[in-house]
Amino acid sequence: MKKTDDIIARLNAAASSLGLGDGAREPSGILAALPAAVGSGGGAPLRMRVVDVSSHGGMEGIPLCGKPEPGCEVCADISGSREVLEEVRTTVSGDGDAAICHISPVVQGVAPGDVLYETAWPVSRSDLLSADLAWFGDAPLFPGREYRLLSLAGERTATVIRLKGRLVSGGVPPMAARKLERGEAGHLELSLDTPLTHDGTDPETPLSWFLLVDPASGAPSGVGRIRFAPRRARNVRWQDLPVDKALRAAGMGQRPFVLWFTGLSGSGKSTLAGLVERKLQQMGRKTYLLDGDNVRHGLCADLGFTQADRIENMRRIVEVARLMVDAGLIVLVSFISPFRRERDRARRAFEEGEFVEVHVATPLEVCEQRDPKGLYARARAGRIPNFTGISSPYEPPEAPEIRVSGTEAPERMAEAVVGWLRDRGMLDPYVATVPNGMDVTGPDKASEG
Repeated sequence: MKKTDDIIARLNAAASSLGLGDGAREPSGILAALPAAVGSGGGAPLRMRVVDVSSHGGMEGIPLCGKPEPGCEVCADISGSREVLEEVRTTVSGDGDAAICHISPVVQGVAPGDVLYETAWPVSRSDLLSADLAWFGDAPLFPGREYRLLSLAGERTATVIRLKGRLVSGGVPPMAARKLERGEAGHLELSLDTPLTHDGTDPETPLSWFLLVDPASGAPSGVGRIRFAPRRARNVRWQDLPVDKALRAAGMGQRPFVLWFTGLSGSGKSTLAGLVERKLQQMGRKTYLLDGDNVRHGLCADLGFTQADRIENMRRIVEVARLMVDAGLIVLVSFISPFRRERDRARRAFEEGEFVEVHVATPLEVCEQRDPKGLYARARAGRIPNFTGISSPYEPPEAPEIRVSGTEAPERMAEAVVGWLRDRGMLDPYVATVPNGMDVTGPDKASEG
């Protein structure tokens, strides 16, 4: 397929020009070189990034493509305000920096970092992108993971929500893939934390391109070209509801949060989570326990235990737990959740103070001695691939809120967890204020004993 060959060639040419993957340049330096690396095409419409707004009625910006000229009508990507340029002056510094254009009048509502574009050629703005990407990271790119997206229009947090296929040269159709290894290219969809101004392929400009930075290494690891914003990005909007989390929590009389139990298989996570839930129930708290094995019978029945599947498994559980916390519940999650990066992402999905990480620190040799399901013996015999602690890594938390020794008595561990929550007021009755100013409290709770 010639089109696929052309896409791969363009991505690889841009990556080579940027020196991607060699670790020699900082992300900001690579981003600054992006316009020269990808080109702007003949007759490209004006795109200019604002760097300063003067109190004297002028603005300064760096043209990304096109040329600002008097009489050109420009529009601001955020505010939507329009102005016809009356004066344009260009300053080129002697140290090789980008040319700065001084223009007037000021476009209303514009701030440094915004993009001005030629009104006749509007830009797009979306938090969902369909794109092609060449990957040069030391670690594979996985769907479900978060990356830093660097664009000439700003920086975003991007999640790879779908890898639609790996691009292969030589007339071969895109191939199904669960990850992208170093040197591979693929077609994927990205979800951004906030909308991004961009150009797709019509017209294609430097705003059509972006870098992905692996937050684990801090290195620019991918270069991509945006195809378009999927239609559902324009049709789906967040719906504000009259009853929110605070009111639901007040109706239950409790502060909602998630207790995230992590540890090796056989560490005692499920036993501990069950005991803690029972104690909370006896106090009158409304709870729900999400157990790793149980959810694989339904919600995650289609997933295996490869690294890609584990990442997706975590993503789904985080979303379910987040919805349950929003409903006002205290949620207990008992998952091996072996990767520190995914647990950190889980923490970011909740509000400050809502995520309590509980590390059940049981040595591997103790877990193997227990081996209640016979899993370690089968893993050692090579009959279970990708088994955490044996053939797949477990990354223990560096600074969990609670760390208990899995060699202690389960009842003692449960008392320690509940005591930690009680000492920090997380089990105190919860009160919220409704819009009309009336306090709402939950029903009377059973004694905490």
